[in-house]
Amino acid sequence: MNRYKCLLACLLFFHLNAHAVVESGLWLPTSYQSHYLTLIRAAKLVEDNAEGCVSVIRGELNSRASSKTHPIFRLTCRNEKKRSFAVVIDGVAMEVIDPAYPGGTVSFPELKRLRALEEQRLIKEAELEAERQELLRQETLWLACSEKLAERTKSMKERRNLIQGAPPVDLSRESYIKYTVDFDAKGGSGQILRYRAVCEFDANEKLRLQIRPRKTAMEDQAD
Repeated sequence: MNRYKCLLACLLFFHLNAHAVVESGLWLPTSYQSHYLTLIRAAKLVEDNAEGCVSVIRGELNSRASSKTHPIFRLTCRNEKKRSFAVVIDGVAMEVIDPAYPGGTVSFPELKRLRALEEQRLIKEAELEAERQELLRQETLWLACSEKLAERTKSMKERRNLIQGAPPVDLSRESYIKYTVDFDAKGGSGQILRYRAVCEFDANEKLRLQIRPRKTAMEDQAD
């Protein structure tokens, strides 16, 4: 009778699955042979759906957790790097047993959905971190620009930037960052002198600072 069941299992499994689980790695005690087809289904389910599982190399009963009406299977997977890991399957619900989830089990479709959500979360976190690092870089470059401008204009009287803090950053040139700073100062006879400073950082963050009378700078920019 057992020989007939095994033959039936082999034929059915080969018919339903072009890439069959290696059956030589599947084993159940004699008293659990009625669940052999279920073990095959569980092995195929894991091989097709478990993340990183290239092949199921072993399947067996978790005897401590099983009963005759409710088998629990332990399937051992091998990944692309030939490393092994285990997946425990509820033989009735056909779900992964994991106490981390409500109810203690989780289906493979739900695991796939949760993995997709986690991947989206990680991508979003990476994007936010990249944005944060870029803002920090811009702040650092603006500080370098501000310090260089202060050094170049230290002999000017009552220099005053027209806007407080960092001006809008210009990213129109790829890999370049530019800050345009309009400021006023007083001449020797007290007249207002109007200037425009341009800090430009190249791809290596090397600073080039130009200071020109504002009208001339604006005319050049218009051209």
